[in-house]
Amino acid sequence: KDLDTIYFGAFGKLYSYAKETKVLTEIYPDEDRFEVSPSLSLDGKYLAYTTWNDTKMGHVYARELSSGKEYQLTQTPGRYINPAWSPDGTEIVFVADETETKLGIPRQSGGMNTYNHHLDIHKLQVFKNKNIQEHNQTDTI
Repeated sequence: KDLDTIYFGAFGKLYSYAKETKVLTEIYPDEDRFEVSPSLSLDGKYLAYTTWNDTKMGHVYARELSSGKEYQLTQTPGRYINPAWSPDGTEIVFVADETETKLGIPRQSGGMNTYNHHLDIHKLQVFKNKNIQEHNQTDTI
């Protein structure tokens, strides 16, 4: 509530907007990926979001706002969206479709005749003993 900055996604990129100075900044302008679904931790220290790249698929990431350091939280590439922090800030839940990764298909296939997609709600532990956990396995809820 005391933060001056608003974080949002638009056109596949993450942005910050400082209310006081009215400065709009693209967070990762040089990354070759889409970044969507930003979610600010309750303590305001981390921004969780998901990514997508047509050849590498996507991951769930967290950005430490004070340093700008980025952490890849998921180990398995997939189609992920809508990360949400747990009330204590130690876990994130998100919507996942890892069907194509499990089948060994490196790219998203589309079309009206695709019937093998299965959406799950996953959770992953972000912090353990106050240390951020990278490249985690996720649990299906």
